[in-house]
Amino acid sequence: MIISSMTVNEKYVFNYIHLGCKRGGNMRLCKREIEALGLSEEQIEHMLENCECIYAISHKESEN
Repeated sequence: MIISSMTVNEKYVFNYIHLGCKRGGNMRLCKREIEALGLSEEQIEHMLENCECIYAISHKESEN
């Protein structure tokens, strides 16, 4: 991952949250982040069957 957050037009802040990846057939999950978003590990494992990495994106209005 190159960036973990960015601001657009000095108004919106986007944060990227890594949830899991698949390397060499093995899945690695970021359990704390998955739980904090109210998702299940099974949901992420299912998505990783067809993807290499899974991220969540959150956003909010900048305080500036």
